[in-house]
Amino acid sequence: MAPRTEPESDDFVDDVATLTTAAQNKNSTAPRPSHSETDITETKEKWNAAVPPTVSLPLLVMIDMFAVALVVPLLHQYYRTAGVTSANQRELLSSLFSSSQICGGLIIG
Repeated sequence: MAPRTEPESDDFVDDVATLTTAAQNKNSTAPRPSHSETDITETKEKWNAAVPPTVSLPLLVMIDMFAVALVVPLLHQYYRTAGVTSANQRELLSSLFSSSQICGGLIIG
């Protein structure tokens, strides 16, 4: 194990000055620069190169269908807990659930 040496005093002062300046810059109220369009475009290109849309889209659809398949069997129990006793009310609520899934899927993309 190498012996531990103390830093030279000038190096220590420079390090403290650098840290102090960085902390002051971090706490300043000046607006931070936003990502440029080129950064965003490069990120999208990297993502598309890593996962092509022909793979990601079916995967996302499968995940959404799986989530719906988990919820649908529980709806009858939720209806009973909420006090829905009429078959017409259950049918209406099930239709609203399906409609909200379709509209939400279209809005979210």
